[in-house]
Amino acid sequence: MDNDANSGSRVIQITYWQADGIQRLLTASAHYFIGLMEDGRTVLKYPFHKNLDSLICLREEADRYARVGPHENLVACKGLNQDGFLLLEYCEQGDLLHVIEGPVSLTDDQKTIIGKQIVRCLVHLHKHNFIHCDIHVRNIFLTSEMVAKVGDLQGQLYRQDGSIEMETMSQENAKSRHPFAGEDEFSKRTDIFALGTLLYHLWRGNTVFPELD
Repeated sequence: MDNDANSGSRVIQITYWQADGIQRLLTASAHYFIGLMEDGRTVLKYPFHKNLDSLICLREEADRYARVGPHENLVACKGLNQDGFLLLEYCEQGDLLHVIEGPVSLTDDQKTIIGKQIVRCLVHLHKHNFIHCDIHVRNIFLTSEMVAKVGDLQGQLYRQDGSIEMETMSQENAKSRHPFAGEDEFSKRTDIFALGTLLYHLWRGNTVFPELD
């Protein structure tokens, strides 16, 4: 499977390849494939191109999960496999965007529960000096029991003294970014603003200003 990605005048060709132990491909992000493992309970996040930079990013993401610790509403990290790829809990319903746009509408009670679960996880992350930096419906995942799990931990980790221990690898899109935040500000308030945008999308079924790209 070959995919052509247009970036301005450049065309980047991505060739799908299957890592060891993958049962089937689930989806792909900007730089990684996500495949379901043969045990049916674990997904593997592995890069389009296996190189040192991609392996460092996966190891750093695993470190972030280890630093913030487990939470019932955080995707469980199962470490790295023998190739240095990231093993994560499988959430059968997929991401929240997929559920919102699915054929069956969420009830108000389900929306309330999902919203509370996301907030609880964000509180947990902030208590551990971690700013997610990219809270949106594509980074929230749902289990078969409709339990919400925050994932994609590529945000900024701070030390107790407020200095940066691990710099963020991601940032909110324009609709989720706090309008008064500085270019280099990644803080509780930027996460909370993005959370508000997510909750709007959850309740209304569409992004803010859907007519704008």
